[in-house]
Amino acid sequence: MRELRVALLDDNEAWLQKEEGILRAQGPQYDVDPEMHVFSDGPDLLASHIGAPDVLFSDIEIGDADNGIRFSQQIHKRWPACQVVLVTNHLRYALDV
Repeated sequence: MRELRVALLDDNEAWLQKEEGILRAQGPQYDVDPEMHVFSDGPDLLASHIGAPDVLFSDIEIGDADNGIRFSQQIHKRWPACQVVLVTNHLRYALDV
């Protein structure tokens, strides 16, 4: 199995748990062992010592409105190889992104 460093960013604890559970359950199907790191805000992720995540799943609405979009731009500057997946249940953001 190959390792995949995954960062989850969401200010809703229930959604974080759901996302983590889904990703852990799907990992073996794709021969992936996800190393999960869960954060409730962007500054905590940037201050962490996990190293560059391979992929970041980020809620678009963190704190004030579209903070997740702005934060993903910071992630790309710091870790250009990190793939960012923006997650939302708000149609207006899905169409904009």
